[in-house]
Amino acid sequence: MVMQVLSIDVFKVFLARTGMLVSLAALLLLIPASCTQRDSDYPAETRTVISGIVANMDVYPDYATMRVQVKDFRGNHKVYVDSIGPDGSFHIEFDLYHTQDISVLPIVRHVLARPGDSIHIELDFERLSDIIFAGDFSRQNEDYHAYVNSYYLVDYYQHAGRDIGLDAYLHFCDSIYDKMQLKYAEYRATRNPGREVQQWISDHLKIRYYMAVFQWLIARDMHREAHWGLPETHHGIFAEMESLFRTDQMHSGVYGLMNTFLAGLSATLPARDDLQPEAFNQQMIESIEASVNSDLFRQMLTAYIYYRDFSQYRVGFYEQNPGLFSRLITDMRIQGPLLGHYRDVRDHLDNPHIRHKELMQGMRGTLAHQMLDSIFSAHEGKVIYMDFWTTWCAPCIALFPKANEMINAYHDQDIVFIFICMGSSEEQWAALVDEANLDAYHLYATREHTQSLYKELQIGGHPYYMLADKNGFIVHRGFSLTPMTPQTLQAIDLLLDLN
Repeated sequence: MVMQVLSIDVFKVFLARTGMLVSLAALLLLIPASCTQRDSDYPAETRTVISGIVANMDVYPDYATMRVQVKDFRGNHKVYVDSIGPDGSFHIEFDLYHTQDISVLPIVRHVLARPGDSIHIELDFERLSDIIFAGDFSRQNEDYHAYVNSYYLVDYYQHAGRDIGLDAYLHFCDSIYDKMQLKYAEYRATRNPGREVQQWISDHLKIRYYMAVFQWLIARDMHREAHWGLPETHHGIFAEMESLFRTDQMHSGVYGLMNTFLAGLSATLPARDDLQPEAFNQQMIESIEASVNSDLFRQMLTAYIYYRDFSQYRVGFYEQNPGLFSRLITDMRIQGPLLGHYRDVRDHLDNPHIRHKELMQGMRGTLAHQMLDSIFSAHEGKVIYMDFWTTWCAPCIALFPKANEMINAYHDQDIVFIFICMGSSEEQWAALVDEANLDAYHLYATREHTQSLYKELQIGGHPYYMLADKNGFIVHRGFSLTPMTPQTLQAIDLLLDLN
């Protein structure tokens, strides 16, 4: 294999077309929580404050800011940042709709907050374990930290083997849940925590149990059966899961349950693989309406259907029947951010070149910008299809045959296919590229480049795709450009015809 070094050594690239190993320089959008709450059953949006003092900042001089991360109904983080002042002080304000766990970074990590709280935190970079809470909810956060930073939070479910039968696996999960309940009782007897902390821990133990069960079922493809293959003794899981979606307090882990729940629900649809996106959405919404009792859970699941569409730059289902959206989603905590997401996507579809320039300008000076700019320069005059994948993403690898089919279909056209491997070892990447035998460009992203790509492109999962026109303008990005789907082929054909 021939080695060639170009001017800037940033990414290692395997050129499958030529068999050469060379070096090449190489939305999920953050949407503000929004809108005034109009339903009197829910608490109004209330300003919340995290402030504090950092001592001995010189120990970690790279930590110049404090960040608060708040999850919304989609499981996305809204990030709020403040620079640490010369005196070590910081002050961050944001809106909360209900009591929930948030992240305060660096060092602090876990905090429980209520709408309207003003929480003061003192931390010392020389004694990282000595975090002092003052102000609102201080006793609750001391108790909360005592739990999440101790052995009480150890997750034992990962020790189960995947090759055991369903009954044996459920028995294992039940035993782990009982063990964690005993540890919780031990902690409760020691600390006597308040109601909010007890509620969070109780929810946490249930969420970890449900996720362990559902992920195993999905991995074994048993969720196609009634109740996803669960025996009657465990059918109550679904009703119990709905109880986690409350208006007064929400554990951030519930958002991960929605994905799992929808995956299982979609498996029950007849001929789901043959459905067009609009028909699939309609059937999913009907299934949600028929099977979910909790109004809040039902709205959040339905909203996620729309959110997934918008994130894949599909707006037809919403635009064909906006009245359906308004009838199904009435909680403004959900409806407001979702409509904001739609407007951003609609604006991108109407003005892709403007949004491209905004995106590239916003990431200027980063490794992600350097990589993308080099790709666009190297392939000027060609349509560019990019697949961001990882070696641990089973769907990514499973789609390689379809990708190869699509590459072959356009072998004589002005289009290049680039596969960018992220968050993986170089050895695993090289082995999988060799095995896949894709006639395309293959880029390996180092750890630093991977972090930059995740941050600047807001990549929330894999596989993630990007499509650029012959002028190097990004016109589509997200999860929807799956190889060989009619939507993907239409998008590529349109760019080839227009240019």
